[in-house]
Amino acid sequence: MAMDRQWIFRGILVICGGILVHLTLGTHYTFGNLSPYMVSFMRERSGPNDLTYEQAMWIYATGQACHGFAMYVGGFIDRKIGPRWTIFIGACFVSGGVALTYFTIMQSFYSVQIGRASCRERV
Repeated sequence: MAMDRQWIFRGILVICGGILVHLTLGTHYTFGNLSPYMVSFMRERSGPNDLTYEQAMWIYATGQACHGFAMYVGGFIDRKIGPRWTIFIGACFVSGGVALTYFTIMQSFYSVQIGRASCRERV
């Protein structure tokens, strides 16, 4: 009976972990929805005042450029510490990048670009 509870508990942990990983990876696909709000906020508060949506796509493009490098580094980390810890560290970087946007968006467009690109693509 105790063994059955242990397997049920482990199954619940696996499902919760999968949900958290997919929530983290989903932040990549929400940029298109967030972009208009980020642009209007930066126009009002941090500048530049003439920021366009086309310029804001550089945030996404820079993140994509960093993605290849992050996959290369992730492969080395995976060999050293294993896939579980690599995914955990990558998820922390990605979630940290989203949280970092709260602070960088109040500074400038370029700080948002650097912050999102450097932390977003680390899984």
